[in-house]
Amino acid sequence: MARRIALSLLLLFIALPAWAAPSWQNLPTQSQELLAPFAQEWASMPAHRRDRLAKLAEQYPTLTPAQQARLRARLGEWATLTPEQRAKARDNYRKWQSLTPAQREKLVQTRRAASAVASAPTPHRRGH
Repeated sequence: MARRIALSLLLLFIALPAWAAPSWQNLPTQSQELLAPFAQEWASMPAHRRDRLAKLAEQYPTLTPAQQARLRARLGEWATLTPEQRAKARDNYRKWQSLTPAQREKLVQTRRAASAVASAPTPHRRGH
């Protein structure tokens, strides 16, 4: 009997995120407008991702106009990524999170230096 109750509770616990994640129709209009790039895939998206995006949309009105513009741009970029590219981005984010602040700063400086070299104009040779 205790085993059956434990199993029932476990199944209920597993199913809760799916119930908590809002359906597209239940999102407020403002949230639907912000999350429009995800409208086609919303129903097939894992519940935890739908919930995360819905919470992000709830916070949107509290952001500064610059933060709102950045968020809209990032959401648009994210929506165009393939599942493989999204998985790689998530993996890179997890790696970034595991770095110490010093390691992060070193990586940022290295990337800035590489970017500066790559964007520097190439010298032209005279006479050629």
